Amino acid sequence: LALIVTIGLLIAPAACSPTEPVESELRVGVIAPITGSIPGVGLSTVNAAQLATQQINDAGGLEVGDQRMKVVLFIEDNEDQAQAAASAAQKLINQSNVDVIIGPQASRNAIPASTICEEAGIPMISPWSTNPETTAGKRYVFRVAFIDPFQGRIMAKFAMEELQATKAAVLYDVASAYNKGIADIFKQVFEEAGGTVVAFESYTTGEEDFTAQLTAIRDSEAEILFLPNYYNEVPLQVQQALEIGIE
Repeated sequence: LALIVTIGLLIAPAACSPTEPVESELRVGVIAPITGSIPGVGLSTVNAAQLATQQINDAGGLEVGDQRMKVVLFIEDNEDQAQAAASAAQKLINQSNVDVIIGPQASRNAIPASTICEEAGIPMISPWSTNPETTAGKRYVFRVAFIDPFQGRIMAKFAMEELQATKAAVLYDVASAYNKGIADIFKQVFEEAGGTVVAFESYTTGEEDFTAQLTAIRDSEAEILFLPNYYNEVPLQVQQALEIGIE
């Protein structure tokens, strides 16, 4: 859904009559993690972009100014890697000659790609990135989702006001801009409100054994555990937490 809305936002279209000929192309680049650690995100991104493009073109393309335009997609896999995301942006801009770019999704990939797009003056919009650095100080880069400081603040308030917790633990990916950003804000707001973060444990992207960190969290007597991490990581973290006695 975000991708369908995103295409519309970027090109601000008015649908043409299906009987009118399409005279030119609007070249849209899509950067998605088709492979790597979050392929589910990549697949949904590509499917949404292709569906939106088909619907637009089946309706006769887009009317932009005085031109009728057919949307043409150029899809690049960023492999959920920052360098690959930057390379994908460069390829789309310099080789595919795209007019706009959708993605990357994860902040750790969107931030380096955003620098490339900003320098080239190519509009980019991330459906998923929430780290402020993605758009900070940039004229051509946009986002759909709200930012990490908002999420971290709301979660800290929920933990204290709704769950009545005064001692919290956090386990987060220190190498990921999204995870670290939310973790830092949660800790700051929770402590400003009078709570204590008794364990602030980190790991690095790709790790699968969290036993040491979770043991420290268990022994800290924390009342809640905050996991600001991706869908492919949290189930394993919860499983290992239960196995060592965290309830």
